[in-house]
Amino acid sequence: MNFEATGKLIKLSYSTLICLAAGGKTLSETNAANAWITEEETKQVIAYIQEVGDCGFPLSHKRLREHVNEICHA
Repeated sequence: MNFEATGKLIKLSYSTLICLAAGGKTLSETNAANAWITEEETKQVIAYIQEVGDCGFPLSHKRLREHVNEICHA
């Protein structure tokens, strides 16, 4: 889509476009590669948070950290 069709001006960095056109990674791809838990582990953590929340128990930061560590070291 272009400016005439959308009415929105999107600013893009020239150097970013050059890097991406040359096969470079986006910032989100780089961050995902450097993440300390995988996407599957993230889904497990979210499912656990929802399960505990559905039971009506408050989830402390400490307990969440313990559960994430259990998943990461399993």
